[in-house]
Amino acid sequence: MNHTNKPENLSYFHFDVRSLGKNKHKLDVFFLMTEVNPTFIAISETKLKPNFIVNIDIRGFNFVHNPSQTNSGGVGLYINSKLTYQLRNDLNLQNLGCESLFIETPTSSGKPFIIGVIQGRTQGGGLGVNPPL
Repeated sequence: MNHTNKPENLSYFHFDVRSLGKNKHKLDVFFLMTEVNPTFIAISETKLKPNFIVNIDIRGFNFVHNPSQTNSGGVGLYINSKLTYQLRNDLNLQNLGCESLFIETPTSSGKPFIIGVIQGRTQGGGLGVNPPL
């Protein structure tokens, strides 16, 4: 990865893992069997709590997450470790019935690149957005 990030060189991959602790090995297998090498890996339904103890590391990536307020949900983002970034908590959508996470990374153009992952939830904790966006 080039240290001067050009937006056209940044790539994004999303997984709905339905428990990162239980299914992280599926991510590992996917990346071993393919030549996909994304800059960001978005994760929905992490089911991680604030003080999780499972190993969810992926070599070459930093991990940030917003834990779930329910027994399902939660979002996370793996970020290529060569990138500098800052969390953008001001963009989170929790008050709209969503779990979300956003980061900002500089680019070679001088304009920031913002990327995030959003998971809607219903009052019962399942998927959906309540209230509708």
